[in-house]
Amino acid sequence: LPRLGGRLIGKNTLYLELPHFADGEAVRKLIQSKEKSLGRCRRLILDLRYNAGGTESAFVPLLDYVFPEPVLLREIYGEQGLYTNYTENNCRRKAEMLKNYLPSADKSTKKLVKTMIKELEEKSGQGMVWEPDEELAADETKVGGLGVFERVIILSDTYCEYAGETFIELCKKSPRTTVLGRPTMGNTDYCNPVSILYDGRFTFTYPMSKTKAAMEGQGVSGRGVPADIYVPWTPAECTEDVLLKKALTL
Repeated sequence: LPRLGGRLIGKNTLYLELPHFADGEAVRKLIQSKEKSLGRCRRLILDLRYNAGGTESAFVPLLDYVFPEPVLLREIYGEQGLYTNYTENNCRRKAEMLKNYLPSADKSTKKLVKTMIKELEEKSGQGMVWEPDEELAADETKVGGLGVFERVIILSDTYCEYAGETFIELCKKSPRTTVLGRPTMGNTDYCNPVSILYDGRFTFTYPMSKTKAAMEGQGVSGRGVPADIYVPWTPAECTEDVLLKKALTL
């Protein structure tokens, strides 16, 4: 995995480079290493231009510095959940995929996989079902209120995907935040893939689940999460960091 890093630019700007959210411990160590700067700098620049995603839990500590006042995590997420299409074919195919994990899985993983297979069998034939994120709805975690940043600037580009996109969507709800650059890749609308093998040579993969936004025609596929300040790409970016220079003028 690429390393997370950061540096001071001048006296009052902290720049953090975040190429992924695949390692929550790496995010925590980065925050710890920049604790003094996080507590006194006036401008925070978060570079997510090449963020390849990871787990959403990894980026939660960063939200403490994005939101000026403490707020419930579930409030900034809003209503979360998925529409999943539990047709007989989808459930059978997904169950077959899961069974492949059983021979090599440890005891706890086998138990989880068997539970998932049983759930698929029970829901088989129900069609499209809305399933709210009950764990998030009951979560009392608060984020925000740390740092003295007057402005949080996020550098964004079309290479940013998955958890990186979710992070940017959440950050846009903070009055501190400005997203600069280009729209993200737009990969968060669909999940829960099912694969079919044809003739032992070709694999067709499609999603069983979609977000509420995608169901309502307001998803990010084909458009991405938009930047607040759009900066079109030019050949100048081959030799200089145009977006970072622009961020330093805001």
